This record gives sequence, C-alpha cells and structure tokens, in this order.
Amino acid sequence: MRTVRKAVLTIIENVVSPRLAKLYLDAVKRTYGNSSPSEHESRKSIFVSFPFNSLGDVLALIPLLERIHKVWPTARLHVAVGSVIAPFLAHIPFIKVIPVATVPHKGRILWRIREIQKIVACFRQELPNEYYDLSISSRWGSDAFARASRYQMYLANSKRRISYSATVDGGPSILDRLSTDLAFGGAMEQESVRQIRLLERTAVMEPGEDIDSAVRLQTDALVAIAARLSGVQLKEQLHKYTGKSIDEYIVVSPGASRATNQWPIERFEQVITGLHREHRFSVLVVGDNRDANICEALAERLPGIAFSLGGKTSLEELAAIIKGAKLFIGNDSGPAHMAGGLGVRCIVLTAFAARSDQSHKHSALRWRPNGPFVSVIQPTDPLPPCRVGCDARTPHCILQISPGAALEIAAKQLGGVTACRG
Repeated sequence: MRTVRKAVLTIIENVVSPRLAKLYLDAVKRTYGNSSPSEHESRKSIFVSFPFNSLGDVLALIPLLERIHKVWPTARLHVAVGSVIAPFLAHIPFIKVIPVATVPHKGRILWRIREIQKIVACFRQELPNEYYDLSISSRWGSDAFARASRYQMYLANSKRRISYSATVDGGPSILDRLSTDLAFGGAMEQESVRQIRLLERTAVMEPGEDIDSAVRLQTDALVAIAARLSGVQLKEQLHKYTGKSIDEYIVVSPGASRATNQWPIERFEQVITGLHREHRFSVLVVGDNRDANICEALAERLPGIAFSLGGKTSLEELAAIIKGAKLFIGNDSGPAHMAGGLGVRCIVLTAFAARSDQSHKHSALRWRPNGPFVSVIQPTDPLPPCRVGCDARTPHCILQISPGAALEIAAKQLGGVTACRG
C-alpha cells in the first residue's frame, strides 16, 4: 500500500502538478501579460526570479547580481525576492527589488497552490507592464524552491527565459518547458559559482574572472549595507541591547533552520568560556525570532560575558554587528553566510560529513559560505545509520564535532588561544 501511495504522489509531484501549473500560468499570461519592448528603452533589462525569504540563499545570490552589474552596468536589474528579506536587499543601489509574499512549505498540495497564487499576485501587481530582455531563474535543481523560481521567471514578459534544466538533479523534464535556454552541469559546484556559470553555460555572458576565487572574496554589496550603520551608531545600538559599553567582541550564532545542524549550546558554552579566558572578549549571541529562546538560554549560561540579541536586530543591524566582530562562530545558517561575505573570520559548523556524497542537496561543498576567512568544521564520516547525508530530525552527525576542534580553529583564526579538549 505504501508503495502504491508513493508512486501516486510521485506522479502528482512530477507530472500532474507541473502540467497544471503551466496551464494556469499560460492563462494568466494571456490575460495580463500584454507588455512589449518600449521604443524608448535602449538599456538592457534583466529580471531575476528568487522568491524566497531564506537569508543564506539570498546572500548566495548577491555575487550573481554583482557580476551582472559589472558586465552590464547600465542595465535595469529587477530582482523578485521574499517580502521579508526584500527591504534588506533593497539597499543594494543597482537593483530594484520586487517583493513576493511567500507561504510556509506545509503539506504537498495546498501550500503549492497558495504559493503559485502569491506568485501570480506579484506578477499582476508589479510586472504586467514590464518587459525584459532576460528573465533568469538561477536556482539549481528541481526542488520546491527551484520550481517557485521557475514559475515566477516564466510569468515575466521576456525575450529569453534562462534556467538550469530540472534534470540536473533527476527532476522532471516537463519543467524545462518553462525556459527558452537551458544549462546543464553544476552538480559539484558551490551555489554562488553555479549561479554565475548559468549565464556562461547559456552563452548569455562570456566566461570572465576565476569565479571560484571570486566567491572567496568579501561580497562588496553586503559590506556596503553593513557600513550604513556608523561606528558610533553601532556602539549606541549595542549599549541599548546589552546595557553596557561593548568594544571588542565575537559573535556566536547557535540557531539553524534544520535541527540536524544544531550544535548543542553546552558546546558553544565551552568554546565561549575558552575564548573569554584567553581574550576577554564580550560575546554577542545572534539569531532571528525563531532563535530567540536558544540565544537567551546560551546567554543565561554565561552572565556578564554573553548577551542575547536573538530576535532583536534588523538584518541591517545584524550585518553591521557581524562586520565589527573579531570572530564569528555558528552553525551553517544565514548569519554564517553573512559573516563569510562580510570578510569576517568565521567558523561554520555543519552536520554534513566530509566523506558523504558531495552532490547531496545539503552538501557542505554546495553551501559553503562565500568569503576569504571561512573555516568549515564537519564530521569526517556520517554517523550510522546516516550514509549520504544527515537527515535525522534531531542533532546527530554534528555531535561528532567537539568544542576542542572549534577552539583549535579559533586559535588559528585569532592567534594564541589555548585549546581545551572536549
């Protein structure tokens, strides 16, 4: 019975749902998509579809936006992103942000219907009178995020619609009908790298600089956002949040969107204790509203040393705070991607083992944060019964990382830290 049910769901997922979605989107385009190239518009016009609120995913998109702006500095560049993160991305001066209301990924059918409805609503409100030379869905693969990105791309009135083939990760080829230009490959590439290479693989852009090296630099647009808050303003904000004057500090991010990437706070406590003993740094514990409780719990273990900012800061404030840190330590999450892109020395903890399948959707190879000073700590081998990746519902493979391992890397990053063995 389970086999039959699984087969039926697979057919709905990979055949029925994409076909119905395209039929619906075609009807929407016939009804509302009346735009055509303007006789007076000589600039190149580009639309990038990325309708998500995931901080890490959106930060991984910025190098592509920077590359587009570098190649076509006068182009109109419109970017559709989740409405929660849209105000943060809107600080990048060379793009126009189009906010998309997103819905939680709950259930197999209902949330997808609602998601398409939100995408259509965005098109009707923001895009019916726009026309683009290029419409780009840069998300690799065929997962739920990639599908939403393709649907938004397909709606935009454009001459060319560019994406990776859905078959790159074994997805249904029917999704490829949404694109005019398809790219293949990229299975063993870091996320920002393959988003840039999408344009090269579809001959939209000539191969240029060494992309692998480029994403190991700081992200200039992100650094500029962090600089919006001056040093004096930052000190005032930190005093407001902590009740004391904060000078030198490190940032710790104990939260994670997936439970498997959640390193125990007891281990963060040991690392903080070791660092404070050597350097006397204050510790700012950061995270979003979902992380507020764990941030508070960690701060309560270290009174007078650690201060919880979980759920208190805006993304702009978070960028400025992280930029001013001597060191960042955290789970593989949005703040870790922010720290890497800001050029901060950072230690990122991940549950994905070094000897796992590197093409896995949660691969550390794929999701390594950008930046020049990123050290990723991961288990050597998956912890049984895991084999290709850690898909447990609670912290599992990540438990193989000891506080001593983190302190050893911190000693190299900072210099002179005495590593405790955990």
